[in-house]
Amino acid sequence: SWTYLQHHLSLEGVFPERLRVDRLSPEATRRAILERHGMSGFGLKYEEIEPSLLWKFGRTLQRKDAAFDASESQIFQLLHQETQGVLRDALHLWVASIQHIHPGTDQLTIRRPEPLPIHAIRALDIDSLLCLRQSVRQGYLSAEDHAIQFQASKTSSESVLAQLAHWQLIQQDDSGNYTINKSLEGCIYRVLRERGVLG
Repeated sequence: SWTYLQHHLSLEGVFPERLRVDRLSPEATRRAILERHGMSGFGLKYEEIEPSLLWKFGRTLQRKDAAFDASESQIFQLLHQETQGVLRDALHLWVASIQHIHPGTDQLTIRRPEPLPIHAIRALDIDSLLCLRQSVRQGYLSAEDHAIQFQASKTSSESVLAQLAHWQLIQQDDSGNYTINKSLEGCIYRVLRERGVLG
């Protein structure tokens, strides 16, 4: 989005300093989430995940402290694996991984994170990806805008957008415009960047 705006407007005078936010390491992701969770006042319990023998052996070599929680470690490894160190996406997936809120104990159970649909997004045809790109660029996309930009009929554009909404990649608001599904925004950006159509 910054590159697109910079191409059309001179933003250097308005924003003289640019802050680059790098992807977080697995440990930095864990710390960032737990620091934010600490403000909630809820305790944490993790769903038990049966680790493989290879994973157990690797972790034994790395850490030997008695307080080490294998389930917690695996859950954060999966969170990082799915989100590639993008904190916004990791926080979305963390909240979606809350399985139980135990009444009277102020404790949450965190389950194994669900995999993000990155492979399904990679399998989209180029027209669908370009449609998502326009939604990202503009902040929203209406059927009228789509019809003009893609030289299609309004009926055809409505069908394309409805299909992407059915796949939960975009969401329709009260005014009829479509916006990117925020919980999948990181995945969508990643695929658009991989396919070279984000700029």
